[in-house]
Amino acid sequence: MQDPKSYRLVYVMCVSLKILEKLIHALVEPIIDPLLPQEQVGLRHGRKAVNQVFSLMQDIENIFLSQKAGVVFVDLTAAYDIL
Repeated sequence: MQDPKSYRLVYVMCVSLKILEKLIHALVEPIIDPLLPQEQVGLRHGRKAVNQVFSLMQDIENIFLSQKAGVVFVDLTAAYDIL
């Protein structure tokens, strides 16, 4: 383990690529963020799944107030492998 040749450059590359990724993200985010729909919260700054739940609750409340409602049931059990 004392031999310097036993260390790989992969770890250095990973750190440098992460820094480069953060720099590119900082430059691109202000341009791309306004173009994305409000419903998209994944990988966006300041948006969380809680916001989606709140938005869904607001939509359901608005539907009940307008006396018009439709329901869609989605079965996601086949979408995931269950052992």
